[in-house]
Amino acid sequence: MALTGVLRALAAGPPAAAAVDILERLVPRRPDSLAVLTFHRVAPPGVDVAPGLLSATPAGFSELLDTLAKRHAVITVDDLVRRSNGGPALPPRSLLLTFDDAYVDFAEHAWPALRAHGLSAVLFVPTAYPDAPKLSFWWDRIHRAVATSSRPSVLSPSGELPLGSTQERVRAYRAIRDALKAMAHDRMLEAVDRLVEELGGERPGNLVLGWARLRELAGEGVALAPHTRTHPLLPRLKSEALEAEIAGSRDDLARETGSNLPVFAYPSGAASPAVAEAVTAAGLRIAFTTARGVNDLRTASWLLLRRINVSVRTPLAAVRVQMVR
Repeated sequence: MALTGVLRALAAGPPAAAAVDILERLVPRRPDSLAVLTFHRVAPPGVDVAPGLLSATPAGFSELLDTLAKRHAVITVDDLVRRSNGGPALPPRSLLLTFDDAYVDFAEHAWPALRAHGLSAVLFVPTAYPDAPKLSFWWDRIHRAVATSSRPSVLSPSGELPLGSTQERVRAYRAIRDALKAMAHDRMLEAVDRLVEELGGERPGNLVLGWARLRELAGEGVALAPHTRTHPLLPRLKSEALEAEIAGSRDDLARETGSNLPVFAYPSGAASPAVAEAVTAAGLRIAFTTARGVNDLRTASWLLLRRINVSVRTPLAAVRVQMVR
């Protein structure tokens, strides 16, 4: 077993859980300490998910909720908004659950588990995608094309990449994804189109929830908040495009669902002073990055709140230890 596999196995074992139990008892419990977990997809084994996006299986997600609900004060986004408006301090070890991108499997697998535990979550919606059957996230397009292409290799922005085995296809996807993220937005989208055409693989279809289901979820207790319209890296956009993406997603969500939470998540966590200014101009007062860590709300910037990403490959003890503060 590789070293990373050994370490992962150790972190998943009883000794690691017991060590985190001790750490949680030793570290002082401070008011206004907020951990925010980020999830993307919750899907059963065997479902084709782009590498890095699977947060948990349904069984693993339910186990995670069992553990966290016993050890943390799971709050709603309304609690956080009240605190941002000068309301009372949050309880020690507060926890907010967030989901990015509004994938269909949130409704199929994550939300039933949340409801069974009496918990809610914030679902950040990229509002150009609901009920747009021809739209797919660029990373899902690349992943599906790489996974199903009959070509032996692909000429990517990072060079010639073999596609002979499953492992080679995963490595090729990751290399292509990382190279594309480094490009200007319009140039990146053009490169995605070229690569997908060259690979000739299958299309993933639109994996985002439609507006009717989003409205149902809102009525059942899910908090909906904007995540831009098309999920670009915002620091690479000009001011006009920034306004269209941020204020546009706010308006789409309000029009389609009635949600008007002053809450936002930066796509891929990418923020800058100009982006934060555009978020403020859109009337959004709370915004989440992907910078890892726990927030001390006495000193944190409300426009740069930290989150902890959850991956199916991360043992539960490793998730818990990141939340101790």
